[in-house]
Amino acid sequence: MGTFWGDFLELKHKILNDLRVELSDEFDRNFQRKAFFSRPWPPRKHINRKGTLLVVSGKLRRSIRCRVDADSVVWETSEKYAAIHNYGGIIYVKPHHRTIHRNGKAIRQ
Repeated sequence: MGTFWGDFLELKHKILNDLRVELSDEFDRNFQRKAFFSRPWPPRKHINRKGTLLVVSGKLRRSIRCRVDADSVVWETSEKYAAIHNYGGIIYVKPHHRTIHRNGKAIRQ
């Protein structure tokens, strides 16, 4: 009985790890497709801005990590603004971080 249970746990771990690899690739492709699987991201409000809605610096994309727990596959990021993209909300930017660009020059607000 111990052998069966050990084989079962090993198989479960392999399946979860395969899911981690395949779905991590799929999540990365979402950034390339500019969509969450088949649902496109909304267009930017400010058209003259560089990048797409979720890819300006690439920081969020690079921060996504994945791990296999005992019974699940978990994706996580250390970037606080990721939750805003997923669930909505408001990001407050401190005045000393605000800049506007005019004629290619950055001007502090």
